[in-house]
Amino acid sequence: MATIASARAKLRRAVNLGLTRPLVLLSVGVLVPIVLASGVGVVTLALSETPREIVVGVLAVVFATAAFASGIVLVVWLGKRARTARLQSDLVSNVSHELKTPLAAIRIYAQTLEDEEAAADPQLMRRCVSGIVRETHWLEIMVERLLSWRSIPQDRTGLSIVFEPLSLTVKDAADRFDRMVAGGDVRFEVTIDELGAVPHDRGAMSSVLMNLLTNAYKYSRQEKRIGLTLKQEDGYAVMRVSDNGLGIAKHEQQRILEPFYRVIGREHTGAGGAGLGLAIVAALVAAHEGHLDILSTPGEGTRFTVRIPLAAGVPMPRHGEEE
Repeated sequence: MATIASARAKLRRAVNLGLTRPLVLLSVGVLVPIVLASGVGVVTLALSETPREIVVGVLAVVFATAAFASGIVLVVWLGKRARTARLQSDLVSNVSHELKTPLAAIRIYAQTLEDEEAAADPQLMRRCVSGIVRETHWLEIMVERLLSWRSIPQDRTGLSIVFEPLSLTVKDAADRFDRMVAGGDVRFEVTIDELGAVPHDRGAMSSVLMNLLTNAYKYSRQEKRIGLTLKQEDGYAVMRVSDNGLGIAKHEQQRILEPFYRVIGREHTGAGGAGLGLAIVAALVAAHEGHLDILSTPGEGTRFTVRIPLAAGVPMPRHGEEE
């Protein structure tokens, strides 16, 4: 863990250093001529006695002002490039770290299966195969998350809306999540009401639920309790994912929906992640003209509520009405 953290810090420092130097040089290279030109222009205007001298002074001041404005635009542009580079380096390092965990587990299971004694133990073989399948599901979720994020900023989500019971999608997501976690590792409670046809994209809603469920799993306590419910309320299909995890402070509850944002704190350090899951959830819920609510208490847990309209024209609930 320390090695990964130090490597990540070195990468971030290298990116920052590589972009800070040009910014400093640009600032010095722009400010010095501006100050000199401004000084010349002011002095010329102050001492001018002829129209020609006045014109020269005005031109010097105008040149300095234009150069100053151009320098600001360039510094802002480079600053955005620096922020993008930092986000890219963080994404690469975080995703690499997150992928290493299931890959390492798969390698251990596979190495166990290579052992001749393991081949003679059917129970051990089943446990290893089950572990490989489970870790493969986690890898699949990570890849899906990256592909989803790649399409969202370019507005290429391409929703394929179908009119069918949302309960089918919720049940599939619940079964998929149940296969991802080891038996006895989490108390997973599912309550699904049978609703009528709900307009939704099955893949997108499955991605929403899987991101919320895996997020709940990562941030839950040692004795994990995760709940998933589906019911109908006031013209909406309402899905709730709850956990008994670390909780989220009030001032963080909107920021966690921003891309690449991760809660910083000693208790959150081991959770990993690239900071994309909840941003994807927010984007996909918005694409369905739905609403996402967060109810969380630090130290007690979090509940995410997703509301998808059963039909067009349903009034949007007021933000924060989640009880």
